[in-house]
Amino acid sequence: MAVDLQKPCFCGTVKTFDQCCKPFLEGSALPQTAEELMRSRYTAYVLVNADYIIKTTHPKTRYLHKKRDIVEWANDSEWLRLEVIATQDNQVVFKAYYRDKNQQIITHLEHSLFERVDGIWFYVTAVFD
Repeated sequence: MAVDLQKPCFCGTVKTFDQCCKPFLEGSALPQTAEELMRSRYTAYVLVNADYIIKTTHPKTRYLHKKRDIVEWANDSEWLRLEVIATQDNQVVFKAYYRDKNQQIITHLEHSLFERVDGIWFYVTAVFD
């Protein structure tokens, strides 16, 4: 997917993609908060970057996530927008809106848990509503 680096980032911030999630996705910077990691992971789904999703999943839960499943879901979805509901230290509650392969608009509500290991944030697990 060709990305306009000067348009607002997919994750819903007012920053451009170039100033927001791109450095995280390309590995030139690390997210400094759980929210930044969550936003960059959403952007990775938009861009079908399964490697980033797996890399930013905690090693103790990484085995639960399969690259082909991530790619399939990301490709079968038209990602519409992200809404952060609440953040607190290592927890983020958000809604991701997308259109599925049947053209139904889905609201994905997630309560995510993150952990910082040696200064690096990782996604651990989530509860879905």
